[in-house]
Amino acid sequence: MNYKTHLTVLEQSAALYSSASAFRLPRLSSDGSVDEWLSISYRQFHLDVERFARHWHSVFSARGLRPRSIVGLW
Repeated sequence: MNYKTHLTVLEQSAALYSSASAFRLPRLSSDGSVDEWLSISYRQFHLDVERFARHWHSVFSARGLRPRSIVGLW
């Protein structure tokens, strides 16, 4: 059976709609009002998720956590 996860959906979306806007981030002016909206593409978001996954894998590996360990945050 082919199960979809949030990560496989992101990967598929990045492949199908790479340059389409996944979401927009506000760029604020000095007075706090929205100056413009910055578009983040599906491709860029996918690359950012993979980059942060590599970062945290490195951090956790250096501390002796094994792959597939459960990490809780509060």
